[in-house]
Amino acid sequence: MLEFEITQETGLVYLEYQPSPSMTSMFDVLAAYSLIVVPPIEYTDNYGKRGIRLTVAGTESAITAISAEVPHGIELHPEQVGEYVPERPGLSGLLTDRQQTVFEVAVEVGYYEVPRETTHEQIATEVYRSPATISEQLQRIESKFLLQYLGD
Repeated sequence: MLEFEITQETGLVYLEYQPSPSMTSMFDVLAAYSLIVVPPIEYTDNYGKRGIRLTVAGTESAITAISAEVPHGIELHPEQVGEYVPERPGLSGLLTDRQQTVFEVAVEVGYYEVPRETTHEQIATEVYRSPATISEQLQRIESKFLLQYLGD
């Protein structure tokens, strides 16, 4: 990348990145240990010191081993270590905010337990809507999930 600027604005940018030789070497090390770079890759500028922040998924031993093979000129600063739980593809942004709230409450109060532990009326009380509205919203939510699952 030839140039970038960090602003407080939000948006989406597609770019083609030409990594430096040291970054190419770093990505080669990641590949050699079968580590997966999980998008997005965040470009940073910390008081004039440019870098990237990324999530790497792999075994603990592989992640530990790469620290000994970091190319000259690259510094690693692990920010967090833990179990990687990938996002479910296709569900992000599927529901409106209101539908998301209704769905979360329905799950929390046991609507999807077998047998059901709650009713539309109880969910309606929690989210200040009518039982008929809750019934309709749950049908729409379930329809979206099922159609997404079936690929329609």
